Amino acid sequence: MANEIDEQQLVGNIWQHVIRVVNKLIETHDTYGFGKFSEGMNPRLDIVVRAFTVVDALLKALSESGQLDPDEYRQAINSRQCIYHTKQLALALEADNEEEYQRLIDLLTKQAPV
Repeated sequence: MANEIDEQQLVGNIWQHVIRVVNKLIETHDTYGFGKFSEGMNPRLDIVVRAFTVVDALLKALSESGQLDPDEYRQAINSRQCIYHTKQLALALEADNEEEYQRLIDLLTKQAPV
């Protein structure tokens, strides 16, 4: 039972952390826009992506464990989707692709509760 409570708390805490980061991405976009996004993002987006890669692996394992209830599973999947979009955002910035960047900002804005 202790593991179940820990998993519930872990998924919820991860979801809250992911949303805080996504809200920071949106805030940085609102303040700096496409052209200056990288200058305004703190921590740097590449650091966020590296950390999210580890978090995503954990979420994948938890999602596949069969131990999550439907709400936890939904939070895990939503977190993974935000992480994926964040990684794609970093690639769009690296490729200087403003159209893809804007599409991803729009997706993240719709997914993340403020």
